[in-house]
Amino acid sequence: LLLAFVGYKYLPKPQPTAPSWQPTAAQQAAVQPVEAILSANPEAAAELEKMYWAVAQVVESDTRVLKSTADVRQAYNAAGSLAVQHGELPLVSGLPEATDAFLTEALGNKVEPLTPEKRSAVVGAFRTLAWAAK
Repeated sequence: LLLAFVGYKYLPKPQPTAPSWQPTAAQQAAVQPVEAILSANPEAAAELEKMYWAVAQVVESDTRVLKSTADVRQAYNAAGSLAVQHGELPLVSGLPEATDAFLTEALGNKVEPLTPEKRSAVVGAFRTLAWAAK
């Protein structure tokens, strides 16, 4: 459950998003509300970019703990809550709702196993969030 928070907090800081990595046009359109909120909060955006990228890395590399989309959401929500509680990330008004709406649009609202295809979609969604935070 705390895998994403631990990865964000204690693993070496992730590399920023690769300049060559670009979300699709559909992903860019879907993440626009998140991007708008983060553009008004540049200090938060810098830290959130790191967290979103770290979550993408954890989801991409883990095959033992995260078995479903529900596991990913639970780990991500716990990591975000803990980071805010411990002062690692600021609370940004409207961001949780906008992020949840994006993830629902990108991944659906149904609990699904993390097949290789679904895992790739989850990684892409979190990389898109990191891109929006740039």
